[in-house]
Amino acid sequence: MKFVEKERLNIDTTDKWQPYLSLNSALLSTYTYAIHNRGEHPAQVMLEVSPNGVDYMPDAELTVPAGSMQLLTPMQYLKYIRIRVKSKQAGQSTVLDLYFQAQSA
Repeated sequence: MKFVEKERLNIDTTDKWQPYLSLNSALLSTYTYAIHNRGEHPAQVMLEVSPNGVDYMPDAELTVPAGSMQLLTPMQYLKYIRIRVKSKQAGQSTVLDLYFQAQSA
């Protein structure tokens, strides 16, 4: 079994959706994103999937309250996956750490 991980730290959210940690998940059997909100305001997070790495569609979405961590796992499978983040409320930026962890056979 192989373990895969990626991270993107100290992301300042904006009022617009920004994509991060785009990956080819074809050879991964189990994977999850962890989102740690280290800031003072909530963030909106969306998981997206794609058949070609260009055209993405929403899969799952959640709010990450200030000072908390949430996990996000896709409900549907396509070859490519990424996470998008933004400030929950206009003008209220926050700081996120994003982690991706996976296993492959």
